[in-house]
Amino acid sequence: MILPAVVNVADFDPERCLEKGQVLDIPDPHHVVRGSIEWLSSQGLLKKIDGCLRASEKGKTLFGLASAIRDYTSQYESILAALEVLLGWRDGPVPALPKIFENGSRFAIDALIPPAVTFLHECPSRENPKVSAGALLLAGKTRLREILPEALGSREIRIFLSALRKRDLLQFRDHDRLGLTDKGKKVMVLGGFAGLITSYYTAYPHLTEMAKGQLSYGLKGDVFRHAELNARASNGIIEIKVAPKIIELFREDATLSQTLAECGGIALDFGAGGGEMVQKFLKCENITKAYGMDINPATVKEARRLAARNGIPEERAEFLEGSIVDRDFLRTFKSGLGPGVKPVCTINFILHDVGPKLARRFLKNYREVLGDAPLVITESFRVPLKTMEDHPDQQASLFKFMHDLSGQHLYYKQEFEDILGSEGFETKSQVSHSSMHWAREDKRFKTIVTYVVQARADTQKGAYGDASLCA
Repeated sequence: MILPAVVNVADFDPERCLEKGQVLDIPDPHHVVRGSIEWLSSQGLLKKIDGCLRASEKGKTLFGLASAIRDYTSQYESILAALEVLLGWRDGPVPALPKIFENGSRFAIDALIPPAVTFLHECPSRENPKVSAGALLLAGKTRLREILPEALGSREIRIFLSALRKRDLLQFRDHDRLGLTDKGKKVMVLGGFAGLITSYYTAYPHLTEMAKGQLSYGLKGDVFRHAELNARASNGIIEIKVAPKIIELFREDATLSQTLAECGGIALDFGAGGGEMVQKFLKCENITKAYGMDINPATVKEARRLAARNGIPEERAEFLEGSIVDRDFLRTFKSGLGPGVKPVCTINFILHDVGPKLARRFLKNYREVLGDAPLVITESFRVPLKTMEDHPDQQASLFKFMHDLSGQHLYYKQEFEDILGSEGFETKSQVSHSSMHWAREDKRFKTIVTYVVQARADTQKGAYGDASLCA
């Protein structure tokens, strides 16, 4: 995803200083431009010298090709439109991809890889519509006509598969068989991250317009990420990295397990997306009913559909529409649980999305309405630029870029913990899901952390109080 950032920075370099090896000064860059600069810097394409930018040799080549690169980035929404139809999310004929994506150039392949991986990861297989084509490939299935849908002959599918082959993720064994390479297997397991990248294909072509204030980003703005794909991608990441740890905590953390066992066995997931976390809740023996809440009605509808498809009745899993900062929602939810019932709640990768102001408001409302009901929070933290330059971890730095361009506030770990403390919460336990090596220090830098927190007794106002576990 280097290409959109190259175009974005080049738009603020009318004299083409970077391709000439000269320094460039962009005074007070917009957060979109700043995110592009830091992403390219983390990949060794830009360097800051005395507050100005200079391109590396590799960077000079790319900035010299910025006009050609724009031919590809301007078509990202066309790729997404074709993907929607291929996955059955939109009716009608498959939109034709521009011919430039058939040329096999590096730029074409870079643009096609995330949606191509997403296609296999999400596409229902012909053999079993409940199982994706990617899952069958991971299981060792090779026959094309078992794996791919009837649209096998689609030119767009062939373009996707060709890009995967050229990047050594897929290999064709004969005219009717294909398989994942070892590299492809690793990528397919993390297919949810490819989906997350692809969900921003609606925004990548418009970075400069967003930076100049000509277009706004947001759920009600001119540009927004693809909601359904983003929800599915988030579910995939939660399923692989987060959910197993949270279910383990539900069973083993004393605060959580005791609350579930003695206070009704109710769990609520804020910002539930497609409901993957809610479905995982039901695998915990201490949970009698699980709730999911999301602000996006389309996402709530998708969560209900997926739960029904998996045979989960509404009596066990219920999905509600609401905002995490809506105090009335919390009051209504609490009153509907009945006397003596106290929920265990989770909120995963949401508080950086809403930013510090609304995060504080959520925590305050939660503490004052739900009292000492345990709260499980998972956050992905900002990686310092120097750390990324020392160890250019593609996933961590690209994750940061996506959030920078959309104006989301990835926290530094200490910054987030300070917010928790100042809003009256104490940390009962925490667990890290992933880390990257910080080359300048002999330690691990935690990038995804799950906290179990609870409002301190001296900060609670009503709710359940702390006289007993379940007041």
